[in-house]
Amino acid sequence: MTRLPMRQAYLERLVPKAEGRIICSYLGSSARMISKVRPHGPNFILNDFMGLNISVALGMAVARPDKSVIVLEGDGGLLMKLETLVTAGAKAPPNLLVVTFFNGWYITGGRQPLPAPEVNLEDFARAARFPQTATVDTLDGFDAALDRMLDSGRLGYINLRLKRETPEQVESLGVSPPHPLEMRTNFSRWIQENCK
Repeated sequence: MTRLPMRQAYLERLVPKAEGRIICSYLGSSARMISKVRPHGPNFILNDFMGLNISVALGMAVARPDKSVIVLEGDGGLLMKLETLVTAGAKAPPNLLVVTFFNGWYITGGRQPLPAPEVNLEDFARAARFPQTATVDTLDGFDAALDRMLDSGRLGYINLRLKRETPEQVESLGVSPPHPLEMRTNFSRWIQENCK
C-alpha cells in the first residue's frame, strides 16, 4: 500500500515550480502551509469563503491571460461548489491549473468525514471537460503532473491524495495566514509591479 504524502510535502514540491505564478489558496491548512513554504510572492488567500476559491482563481486567469494561476482547493470545498468545475471547463483558460487536496475529511470544519470518501474528484473534472487531468498519490507523480500541465497552454486539474493531518499538526507549524488586509495589500502591490 502506498504511503500517502503530507500536504506540506506536496506544497514544498509545488513552490519551486510556481515561481512568478499566482497561487490562490483556500482557508485552513493549505492557507497556513502556503504562508510558511512561500511567505513572499503572489499568494491570494481566501479566508472564510469555503468553496469559492476556484471561482476567484478563474476570474484572475480570465482577467490576466498573461499570468499563470494555480488554485489550491480542498475536497470539501470543491464538493460544496462542483459547478465551479463546469464553469472552468466551459471557459477553459489555458493559464489555470486546479489542484485539490483529497483526504476524505472536512478538517477545518470540525473533522467530519466526507459523505462518500471513496469518490475520485478527477472524475468530476473529466466530466466538466478539463482537457488534462490526473490523480496522484506520490511526490514524484505530482512533479510529473506539474511538468506536464504547467505552461502546456491547456486548462489542467490535479487531484492529490494525501495523508490526513490533525488540526494539532497544523497548529504546530506556528504559522497563521496573513491578515486579509495585509494579504490583499501585498498581492495588489505584486500585481502593480509585475502585471504592466
